[in-house]
Amino acid sequence: MRILVLGASGFIGGHIARAASEASGAGFEVHGLRRRPGSTGNTVGIDLTWHEGDLADPESLQAAMQDCEVIYHAAAYYPYADRDVRAAVGKARAEIENVLAAARRAGIRRLVYTSSLTTIGAPPPGSDRLADERDAYQPGSAPSAYYEAKWVMERAMLDAADGDLEVIALVPTAVFG
Repeated sequence: MRILVLGASGFIGGHIARAASEASGAGFEVHGLRRRPGSTGNTVGIDLTWHEGDLADPESLQAAMQDCEVIYHAAAYYPYADRDVRAAVGKARAEIENVLAAARRAGIRRLVYTSSLTTIGAPPPGSDRLADERDAYQPGSAPSAYYEAKWVMERAMLDAADGDLEVIALVPTAVFG
């Protein structure tokens, strides 16, 4: 099975690519998308075919996705500043729509999206349980471009799921490394 890891030169994407490459007997042909030529991150020493591309470049995405069955998306936009929430959300929405459009054109069957804990909201008032996936972040409830962008991207991914495209959103609580 041919898989593509978007962001394979990054921390999470590199670990996904490494795990897929080292999966004994799985038969994965692992491909990785990276923005910066020569960037390898945590993938040194594994069998990986590189593609240069960018989430803002639909043609590069579609070219990298050709003949793939599964996409692992670990390259989503990360707004570092809260100065312009609207611009951050716009960029996040455009990039995720590029990924989804390219995936559909390439006939991708499954898309595994690395989301963020920030897409989880508070549990219901008076609840004695911790928050979980039943508790969606409420847009505008935190003055943060990061929260808003991550929510928009996850929603777009989950809303795209249909009979032709299976979408899985992973929600890591923290990343250490």
